[in-house]
Amino acid sequence: MVKPTQSYRCEFSTLFLWLLGALLILDILRMWIIVGIPLVEIELFHNLNLIILVSFFSSLLLVVTLRSEISSEGITSYNSLGSTMFIPWEGIKEATRQNILGLGYFRIVDQDGDCIYVARYLSRQREFEVIVSAITDKNNPLHRCILNKDTEEAGETE
Repeated sequence: MVKPTQSYRCEFSTLFLWLLGALLILDILRMWIIVGIPLVEIELFHNLNLIILVSFFSSLLLVVTLRSEISSEGITSYNSLGSTMFIPWEGIKEATRQNILGLGYFRIVDQDGDCIYVARYLSRQREFEVIVSAITDKNNPLHRCILNKDTEEAGETE
């Protein structure tokens, strides 16, 4: 029997803009440190066309390959090496929110200590959080992690 799943992908614009900024900074550092051009003489957007192309195709590749899925049995996402792993809902031992170089993730750890990451900049982020909250028990670490985020946001708007 095929279990129904929902697939979620990272938001393209977030990855594109993040990669664009990171590559611009790396290009400036390359010209300053490796080539030896003084900072005041560096043309900031010298390689802009190349950087835009690399950012575009890299973002597209990441959006296609880094996918998270949820089903009534559990969650499938990628680990730090980029391979996918399934964790059943009752197998989640810990869930935390992390920022890695400015990009937000849920870090989900199973009973064996293995962990997966789910981007917090999914194209349908709110839908993901609503479905996970509906599927999981209120004592589930991911459920609590999502609930705490909602509580923090409500406190900021008051």
